[in-house]
Amino acid sequence: QDGPGGQDGPRGSAAAEPPRAAPGQLRALAGKWLSTAQARDYFVFKGDGRGAWLARGRTLWQGRVTPAGRYTFRLVFQQSTGAQRAAYWEVKLIEGGRRLVFDGTRQIYRKV
Repeated sequence: QDGPGGQDGPRGSAAAEPPRAAPGQLRALAGKWLSTAQARDYFVFKGDGRGAWLARGRTLWQGRVTPAGRYTFRLVFQQSTGAQRAAYWEVKLIEGGRRLVFDGTRQIYRKV
């Protein structure tokens, strides 16, 4: 399924509310991540779990981040398709946390 900005749409889960991250779990992800591609889009993540994906002055995604593994995080937002469902994309830290891979576009981002 196609999603905004990528070939793969967000994944779905039957859970209505994603779990909240414990303090400190998002420390490695917090900050600004700039795309290494020509698109020059970027992610901004806060230590409290809020985040956004932006490009050319437009917000492409905005929502919460939850840990999904040691170096993997879910970008969660609410989507309405008849019944409320939680939908998400994932990002994974690579190269010792210096880079991030976004599964929606398979692009790599560097921390700035």
